[in-house]
Amino acid sequence: LRRCPRLETLRARENSITSLDLNWPEFPELANIDLYRNRITSLSSIDKSFKLRSMNLECNDITHIHIRHPVPSLRVLRLSENTRLFRHASGVVDIAKWVNCFPGLKTLYMDGCQARYLGCNSSHEKVAASPWLSLYNLSVRGQTGAGELVLDLTCFRHLRNLYVSKQRVSLPRALPALPHLVQLELWNVGLTRLPPNLSSAALRLELLDVSNNPDLRDLSPIYHCHSLRILRCRYIGWGSSQPRAPIR
Repeated sequence: LRRCPRLETLRARENSITSLDLNWPEFPELANIDLYRNRITSLSSIDKSFKLRSMNLECNDITHIHIRHPVPSLRVLRLSENTRLFRHASGVVDIAKWVNCFPGLKTLYMDGCQARYLGCNSSHEKVAASPWLSLYNLSVRGQTGAGELVLDLTCFRHLRNLYVSKQRVSLPRALPALPHLVQLELWNVGLTRLPPNLSSAALRLELLDVSNNPDLRDLSPIYHCHSLRILRCRYIGWGSSQPRAPIR
């Protein structure tokens, strides 16, 4: 593409594109890029854009992210089904680096990316003390049979919606304060208990989905969730003393 100064949206789904190498000054208005199901192997050069707000790179073959400068305009980033994205880091997602690259990001989808740990690396103390303030929506739905995901929620205290499913997840014994959390999905994640301080940590929680956790028998932590409007708890161990096989 050359010299399209008024182009605002680029939608090139389901092609065989292997790299995104735009001369960004020729596209000063480009704000939305959708390259779903292509063959992109690396995310780079987007830090030269001034107006990019939404980017969909789901179902590609991304292995590395090379961002030298922050991209403050980006609000939505979809990276789901890039199964090799975190392989070089053994599944570790250092939130400190992501905050530096995408300081204004509000929505992040990384379903099926084989993440094993989402948190703040101990070498980045400043970021650990200051969570990802802009991020509102996070989806890390996995794949049945995937390894356990460790989720450090102290890095995501401003989340409004958190979606986790189809992989075992390790939650802290007690939740950090999540004053903005409205929706929490923990579907088929091997839950055996809910954090005892759920009602006090998530004061605005309206939807809770703990379905398909057959070893979860105690729902007492929700007893004082005064804002809760929707509870989904299909196929859990409520009222049962016998172990049950999960639904796949």
